[in-house]
Amino acid sequence: MDLFLMTITSGIMIGGIYALVALGWVLIYKCSGVLNLAMGEMTLIGAYMSLSFYSMGVPFLLSLLFSLIIGFILGIITERIFLDKLIGEPVLTVIMVTVGLSFFFKGCVELVWGTDTRVFTPPVFSIEPIHFGPLVIGKVYLWSFVAAILLLVIFVSFFKYTRWGLAMQA
Repeated sequence: MDLFLMTITSGIMIGGIYALVALGWVLIYKCSGVLNLAMGEMTLIGAYMSLSFYSMGVPFLLSLLFSLIIGFILGIITERIFLDKLIGEPVLTVIMVTVGLSFFFKGCVELVWGTDTRVFTPPVFSIEPIHFGPLVIGKVYLWSFVAAILLLVIFVSFFKYTRWGLAMQA
């Protein structure tokens, strides 16, 4: 029974992480009208940038801020050069271009950081699990799940109750 509860709990927590990814795709699609299949690799670049800054001795929160700024700039450049031109194009064209961008960004990551997997455990995410009776939950999964719920509520509220959110849906 404990194994069953652990499996269900882990599935729900990992589902929260997938919900964050889906939320990112929905947000990009709602804002631009383009389904960006390169979003994962763009996120990967941000993660590696944060890891690089942190490895150079930059404090975690500052390295996170730097990587967010670089990711924002990369997103703006990608939108202006590629994605703006795809609005109104056939779906197959959008898929081909964004998959091509995905391969390009992944190649950039492999060129700069190599192909070896790296583990990034910043001090915010303790390795210690949380025990709820027979359940053992990793803090990273729990915080990711909480973040997914909070962001979902924020985005739903934004799109339902703000002028900008309603205009994006129009």
